[in-house]
Amino acid sequence: MTAGPSRPPGRTRAAGVAAGVWGAALLVRAHTFAGPAPVAVALVRLLGARYVAQAVLLTLAEAPLERAVRAVDILHALSMLALVGSRRYRRPALISAAVAVGLASLVTPGSRSMSQR
Repeated sequence: MTAGPSRPPGRTRAAGVAAGVWGAALLVRAHTFAGPAPVAVALVRLLGARYVAQAVLLTLAEAPLERAVRAVDILHALSMLALVGSRRYRRPALISAAVAVGLASLVTPGSRSMSQR
């Protein structure tokens, strides 16, 4: 083994790429996902920016904070449950929760984060 910089595992890198694509889509097409309401558009863009930042962390950082990223995604998915009762926001909330759970399931803790415990 070489003592080079640690790299995220393949699944974690894939989660980073997926988060980046999803985040970019939310940033560019916020009206498509949120409708015409300015507050909803702003929130979708904020979520998109968060996913782009997450993508950078997961794909470029030498020792990404996998557990923190998973926790943020799981908390986000749980927060979307509050909107499931809304007629207007049920579908976007369920899609957002599904994406968050999917990304969280792809992130695999690296050996570095496991050895710190």
